[in-house]
Amino acid sequence: MVGKHLSAFDVYIANSISKLLFAFRGSFSDSLTERIIGISESLHGGVEDSGAVNRKVSFLLVECFQNILKHRETSRANSQFADDGMFCYQAREGAYYINSLNIVKVEIQEQLSKAVDLINAMNAEELRAYHKQQLQDNAFNEKGGAGLGLIELARKSGQKLKYRFDPMSDDFAYFQNQVCFLTNCPAPQNHMDSTSELYQRMANDNILLLYKGDFTQRSILPLLQIVQSDLAVDDIAHAKRVAHTLIEMLQNISRHSIETAQSRHGVFLVSRLDDRFRIETGNLIPSESAKDLKSKLDYILSLDEAGLKQLHSARFVESLSLPDKTRAGLGLIQVARAAVSKMNYSFIELDKDSTFFSLTVDV
Repeated sequence: MVGKHLSAFDVYIANSISKLLFAFRGSFSDSLTERIIGISESLHGGVEDSGAVNRKVSFLLVECFQNILKHRETSRANSQFADDGMFCYQAREGAYYINSLNIVKVEIQEQLSKAVDLINAMNAEELRAYHKQQLQDNAFNEKGGAGLGLIELARKSGQKLKYRFDPMSDDFAYFQNQVCFLTNCPAPQNHMDSTSELYQRMANDNILLLYKGDFTQRSILPLLQIVQSDLAVDDIAHAKRVAHTLIEMLQNISRHSIETAQSRHGVFLVSRLDDRFRIETGNLIPSESAKDLKSKLDYILSLDEAGLKQLHSARFVESLSLPDKTRAGLGLIQVARAAVSKMNYSFIELDKDSTFFSLTVDV
């Protein structure tokens, strides 16, 4: 429902069939490309014979993101823009979808439309010849090339490029582009409407980063790198507190989420609220453990700063004698101490075996 706060549970339910959903809204930079590839590679980390698929998907991710960097209008150059747009990547139903949404000048709409329409009208052989011709003619323009990136996207994906323009103002428009790579799917789906809706909901809540997928250790690192490098945190002490809190919350999913097919799935959102960040995580836990977890959270929330410090010290001493350090419950206490206000949580029972647990913290 549009207009309602976008929660971790909303993301989980709306994308239940997706193995991975990643959406970044904010200021785009080259460094983000490497992080996105890292997330993509983590999806294939335990899959045999996935090298060819991973290489092709990684190539498409790089080309799509570079296409944004070439044709965008930036928020840094124009203060009327709240962000540069959104980059969205998802894996679902035997297909990989890359949807980008960025701001362009209205005056280049016709040029972009003609370029994509021309490419979409060609078959594989014609695309190969056209690509060769463009390289030979050296037909470069000020935005980085005469559609060479678009040609490569069509060639490597083997699919027609979907695109559209949504009005923004008299001078600017949102340009949305969808690239699809099929592995075990008869035909691609059109996710442009859902991408536009997701962008609007993220903008309304000032959500900068959204992820739904695997939270095993191989997946956590690129997410942490995005937060540390691509979300602007001016104060070093604040940046460390955000990173530390995030590590504890992501590891909480990695340790305690219900495991299916050697993966631990969950949801993670980061929003900017004036001078603070809001981190929300959500994941499935066994229903039988929900009551005990609620009691622990309620006790932590009942304590003041001095009480939390005392509890942390006691649990730390206790952890020294435990083979499994995670059983001491230090993570939640550390999150509560880092928060600038009381944590919020919710439990939504899905069935007798599984409950969706979400935790929201401002730092």
